[in-house]
Amino acid sequence: MYKKTRIIIMLFVLANAGVFSQSWSGLGDCLSGYNTGKMIDYQNNLYIVGAGIASCNNMKDTGLIFFDGQKFNPVSGTQDAETYDMTIYNDTLVLGGGFTYAGTDPWPGTSNTYGLAKWDGSNWSTAHVFYNDHWISAVAVYKGELYVGGNFTQINGQPFGRIAKWNGSQWTSVGGSFYGDNSVDCMTVFNNELYVGGHVSLPNVSNNYYNCVRWNGTKWDSVGGKFGPNWVTSLCADTINNKLYIGGGITYAGTVPVWSVAQWDGTNLSSPGGFAITGGALTMCMFNNELYVGGTGFSDTTFAKYNGSTWSSISHSPHNGAPQALCVYNGNLYAGGSFDSIGGVAAHNIACYGNTCPQGVGVQELQVSGLKFKVFPNPAKREINIELTASPHPSPKERGFVARIKNSLGQNIFEQKFEKELKINTFDFRKGIYFVEVCTVEGEVCHMEKVIIQ
Repeated sequence: MYKKTRIIIMLFVLANAGVFSQSWSGLGDCLSGYNTGKMIDYQNNLYIVGAGIASCNNMKDTGLIFFDGQKFNPVSGTQDAETYDMTIYNDTLVLGGGFTYAGTDPWPGTSNTYGLAKWDGSNWSTAHVFYNDHWISAVAVYKGELYVGGNFTQINGQPFGRIAKWNGSQWTSVGGSFYGDNSVDCMTVFNNELYVGGHVSLPNVSNNYYNCVRWNGTKWDSVGGKFGPNWVTSLCADTINNKLYIGGGITYAGTVPVWSVAQWDGTNLSSPGGFAITGGALTMCMFNNELYVGGTGFSDTTFAKYNGSTWSSISHSPHNGAPQALCVYNGNLYAGGSFDSIGGVAAHNIACYGNTCPQGVGVQELQVSGLKFKVFPNPAKREINIELTASPHPSPKERGFVARIKNSLGQNIFEQKFEKELKINTFDFRKGIYFVEVCTVEGEVCHMEKVIIQ
């Protein structure tokens, strides 16, 4: 028998009762079993996309939900929706992803919906076909037009190379096409230019990957050089200090050595210094003039912040997982992902940090284990390696561990028992976002990491 450390966390009745110092709060267990993804503040509600099975009965298999500051609410017509990004365009919530159908019913209401849909708070609408087996992974608004990026090659039967823009009446190209195995993963606006990250070269030039490029409305340019060796997966603009943070599985930015995050002032690249998120920055967000970064790492730290001069680890980083989405809502920072605690409090895949966070309900018991593993490379191409770095107890060979790979819908597509190390061939996997879960055979302790297949 091994010992489990048990922490009893007292949580108060759900309410917008203010607290006098910034602290972490769990938001109940409604999203237990739900891999929380992208979040956005729309119509004074926090909209959340995700995958898996939400524990609340009215949100089973729901791909889009919203939090109104008091409770979680489902959005109808989003069963099994595979959504990667959201933005607000002309007062409408725009969702991009790889969704087509949910069971036998089209999502969200028309069989011609492939990868892009609009929600006005009451109704769905769409009229744009991106075709099956392709997806949109990034959406943004720039100079009054909607930009979409991903791995698609057609829109409504017309050729487009991984990026396109919509002016309200028609789709047009954006200074050319991304060729080959290019794929757009993230976009943001900084200093009146659109920045695009992913596995990308300059448009109309193949096999010369910069992984982050910019568009000024007329022409494309690099961002001070090439980023690598892996994709750029997150971008965050600091409008107060006029800096753009570029994150991913990167160790260099141009000629500058970096540790998962680089900074750009519009002219020069620099490093904000080293920190413990060595596996890659998956999500970034500015909050109270500090940069918060969530990602994967081979150390204990999967969540850190940068105050402009020094890095610090978030006390009690997420347990059994990492933040995969960050968003400011009602003056507080919300972190979403796949984890069971953060900041030393129980939190089921979503948590709030700030002065006025709503409080959870009842008494929850958190079992703290030492199960940790690393997944590499990330992003991956032909194989994924899983290496156990710490376990909650010596595991006899006849017990061992179970590795599972889940797609973005939370469905198991791979499962295998192992002892300490495992190599998985991913050659036949579709490019996209997956979740690697490792559990004890008994299922008592699990840990999950996000991985990108290129």
